[in-house]
Amino acid sequence: MSTELEQSALSAYFSTVCSMPVYWSVQHQVLNTENFTESESAKFTTISSEKRKNEYIQGRHALKDVLGKICYQTDTSFLVWPNRYCSLSHSEGYAVAVASTATQGLGLDLQLTKMPTLAMAERILSKQTFSYWQALPNEQKSPALQRLWTVNEAVYKASAKPQPANFRQYVIDQPDSMQCTVSVAGNSVEYCVYSLKLANGFISIAVR
Repeated sequence: MSTELEQSALSAYFSTVCSMPVYWSVQHQVLNTENFTESESAKFTTISSEKRKNEYIQGRHALKDVLGKICYQTDTSFLVWPNRYCSLSHSEGYAVAVASTATQGLGLDLQLTKMPTLAMAERILSKQTFSYWQALPNEQKSPALQRLWTVNEAVYKASAKPQPANFRQYVIDQPDSMQCTVSVAGNSVEYCVYSLKLANGFISIAVR
């Protein structure tokens, strides 16, 4: 069973699995830049790719939406990543943002349609997770790898500071579950990760 990528559906599902309030925003259509600050507009003018411009517009609107919900500064030019209270992900013309004041770190990853190649599995999964993945029936390997990729990316974004994206160090306690705990080798911090199957992909949120 899968869920449509809609703000109301995401809010409803994650409110039942997360122990803390998380606010969501989903943007899809190309929007205008009328409410951009001078700093945001200056950044926008440096982008040459039409695709990146659309992603920037949608991402800024999504971030402004969730930051307003937690009564934070909505000028996104001041954001530094990774960020304790908000996160953003883009995929296939969608921008999704989350925010919460009840976490020490928040990470979000959305993957639609695009699948990591099966050859990547050993490079992006820990030894334990790779063993689980290898044992899956062939028809389950691609979607499972897509889901596990979003888990790792969400954890990476929820870290306290930038770190090497060496996903082989990310230990998932229950790789077969849509709710799991992830630790990074050599680090005592643990992340609670919640995933959701969408119509054509997965979305995961990591909370530190």
